[in-house]
Amino acid sequence: MARKWFQLVGEDGKDLTSATSVAVDVEDVDTLRKAVKVECPNALANVDAANLTVFDANGVALPKSWSSVKEYGNDGENALIVQVPMKEQKVEAEVAEERPGSQPHPNRLKRWADLNEVLDRNKKAKLNYDGESSTGYSYVSYNDVEKFLRATSYKQQSKDIPDDDIDVVYAYLLRVSKVFGAIETGKERLHFIAPILVCVSWLFHGDVQILVEKSVEGKRLHGHGFFEFVIQRGMKRVCIVEAKKDDFQAGIAQNLVGCEALADIEGLKKRG
Repeated sequence: MARKWFQLVGEDGKDLTSATSVAVDVEDVDTLRKAVKVECPNALANVDAANLTVFDANGVALPKSWSSVKEYGNDGENALIVQVPMKEQKVEAEVAEERPGSQPHPNRLKRWADLNEVLDRNKKAKLNYDGESSTGYSYVSYNDVEKFLRATSYKQQSKDIPDDDIDVVYAYLLRVSKVFGAIETGKERLHFIAPILVCVSWLFHGDVQILVEKSVEGKRLHGHGFFEFVIQRGMKRVCIVEAKKDDFQAGIAQNLVGCEALADIEGLKKRG
């Protein structure tokens, strides 16, 4: 009998369990959810199996009860992700917070300590969750943080976009350009960015959500950030900021500090 591997996570992305497995024949999402409920009775004591959301190892949702899971979760490295509703995970999350494995990687903690020395010198501050100084992202330059947060290049493999979708974006941008006129700087640029993001997200057939003007504020990290857009798909997110006054490096600094604050509040433990 083949084993099916999975891991419980909360809606906030925190791990509730390590990867484990069930030794029953699991062919679809419905069977998996019921098996997971039996395997983890304490963590899921107040959770109906039907309310669990299943993702593959890459964070792609398997939304239908009859969606096949035969090709997923066949080893611990590629465990299925089973998401527990936030209101149901509350008690379990409080327990998980005390587990040794719930702490960030030591390299990340050291980076935050080094960053805090820089951020605390900034005069533009406000209070974070613990009543401590929290440096605003807009007042941090790339030169301040590049020693600790190095940006790396990434090239996404291109894919064809249907002509109909391109036509929709083109027609909309024509109208926007006529209404707003020539735009070089300013918030008006977001009206040109948004339709492109919508078009790309639409290609995922409802599996992607766009969050607008997302603020994040660190707990351990004395900094906070702001994203114009966050593209969310399953357990993955793409955070987008608008470079201020054509200053690309300022945009990089804002994004990097914001992402570190996001890693802090969501309890990410991946070494980086």
